[in-house]
Amino acid sequence: MAGTREDVSTLIKTWLDNLNEPNIFWLSGSPGSGKTTIASTVVADFDCLSGKFFFCRDDAELRDPDNLWRRIALDLALDNDLKKSIAQALETQKANIRGLDISMQFEHLISKPLQKVFGTSVKPLLIVVDALDECDSYETLLPSLESWSHLPKSLKLLITSRQYHTIQNRLRPISVHHNLNTGHGISTQTSGDIEKYFTERFSEATWLPPKWPGPAKVTILVEKAAGLFIWAKSVMDFILHHGDAEERLNSISTDSGEGIDIVYSLYHQVISIALKGLRKQEEAALKLVLGSIIMAKKPLRLNDLTELLEVKYALLRSIIGQLSPILSISNTCYLHVCHQSVTDFLLDFQQSEGLWLNPQLYSLHLAGSCLKFMNAKLKFNFFDLETSCVFNKDMPELNYHIKSVQSTALDHASHFWASYLQNDHNRILQDAVKELLLQDAIKELLQQAEVSELLLQDAVKELLLEVWHAVEKCLLELQDAVENFLMAHLLHWLEVMSVMGTVNHAARLLLSAANWSQVSI
Repeated sequence: MAGTREDVSTLIKTWLDNLNEPNIFWLSGSPGSGKTTIASTVVADFDCLSGKFFFCRDDAELRDPDNLWRRIALDLALDNDLKKSIAQALETQKANIRGLDISMQFEHLISKPLQKVFGTSVKPLLIVVDALDECDSYETLLPSLESWSHLPKSLKLLITSRQYHTIQNRLRPISVHHNLNTGHGISTQTSGDIEKYFTERFSEATWLPPKWPGPAKVTILVEKAAGLFIWAKSVMDFILHHGDAEERLNSISTDSGEGIDIVYSLYHQVISIALKGLRKQEEAALKLVLGSIIMAKKPLRLNDLTELLEVKYALLRSIIGQLSPILSISNTCYLHVCHQSVTDFLLDFQQSEGLWLNPQLYSLHLAGSCLKFMNAKLKFNFFDLETSCVFNKDMPELNYHIKSVQSTALDHASHFWASYLQNDHNRILQDAVKELLLQDAIKELLQQAEVSELLLQDAVKELLLEVWHAVEKCLLELQDAVENFLMAHLLHWLEVMSVMGTVNHAARLLLSAANWSQVSI
C-alpha cells in the first residue's frame, strides 16, 4: 500500500548510492512479513532496475534454480551493449545456454558481460531476486550468489528470503543485511504501516457503520498482527467476507497466539468455517480442490479444476468463495494460495491438526485426474490435420492449434501427469495412517478412558484396513489409467506434445512414468 514500508525503502536507496558497502543487500524475514511486497515496490519504483526474478513454489518454472540467470540475462539483454556482450561470451564458449550449469551460466551470461560493459561505471545497476527460499534446491544457487560479491560495487543485487540457516551462513558475511522483525521486536514504522492498512480497509467497506470498529479495536488488531502483513491482509479478507463482520472481528480479537502461530490459527479458523455444515461429499470436494491447488506444478484455472477434478462449477465457485481469505484469483482466472505460509500450514501435520492435507495422496489424485482427462480427450489426429507429411513449422494455423490446447486443462495434464506420480508407497501408507489418527472416530475412542484396550485395537485395525483398501484402490485405479494411456493414447499424446514443441519434455515424463511403474508393480 502506498506510504508504507518507507523505512526499508530508504535503507535500500541509501545502499544503492553507497559504493563503499557490499554490493548485495539481503532482506530477510518470517513468512508474511512483507518481503515480496517490498521487492515488488523496488521493481516498480527504482529507475536503476535492470533485471528481476521472483521465485514461486507453486510454479514449476518459477522454482527451478536453472532458470534464474537465464531469465536475468534476458532482462539484461534489453541493453544493446549487454546483448552483444552476452552473445559474444556464448559464441566464444560455443555454448548452448541450456547446456551450461549454474556457475557457468552466471560466469558467461552475467559476470563477464556486466564487467565488460559496466565494470567502471559508478551509476548503480540493480538486480532483484525475491523469495530465494521458494526455489527448489536453493543451495545450488548460493555459490553464484556469493560470486556476485566479487563484481564491481556499482552492480547491486537485492535478495529476499526467509532467514534459513544455510542462506544466512552464506549471505550474511558478504551482504548488507536487514531483517523484517515480527513479534515483540517490530518497529514503530511497521506498526504504523499496519494500522494504516487496517484503517483504510475498514473505511473502504462502505456497508459497515461509519468509523467502525474504532481505534481501540484497530489497536488490538495491530498488536496481534505483530508485524505480519499477511496476517493483516488475511484477517481483513476474513472479516469483510460474507457473514457477521462484528462476530468475526470479536473471534479474531479474542484468539490467542503470536508470530506464525497466529497466522496458522487464522488459517485454521477460515478453513474450519468453510467446512462447517458441508456434507461429506462436499467436504471431500473442498479438500480435493485445496489439495490440487497446493500440489499443482503450475497454477490451475477455475475451468481446469472443473474439468480435471469433475467438480461442478457452482460447487467450485462456492468453495473458492468460502476460502477467499486464503486464496486469490488472477485476472486470467488462475488460482493461487495467498501466501506460501498457507501451503506450509496445510502440509504440516502437527500445525494443521484435523485439516492436514496428505501431499502424497493428493499428488496421486492429481496424476489420476490428469490421466483420466487425457484418456477421455485424446484421439487420433487430434488437430484434424489434412496431412502429417509437413513439418510443424509449415503447418497451417499452427499458432491456432497451440492456443487451442493452452486454453484448456489438456495443457496442464499433458505437461505434468507423470510429475504427480509418487514412488514411495510405504510413505503413502504411513501418511494415510497419520491422516487416520486425525479422524474424529479415532480421536473420540482414544479420549474415552472406559474403552477397553481390545475394543480400541479392533476399532483401529478396522479403520486401518479401510485406509489400506482406499490407498490400494487409488493405486490400482492409477495403474489402470497409466496402462490405458500408454496402450491407447501414447501416440496421440506425442502428437499434441510435438505440435506444442515439447517433445523433449515428453521424454522426461515417460522416464518418470517408467520409474514409477517399476516401483508400483
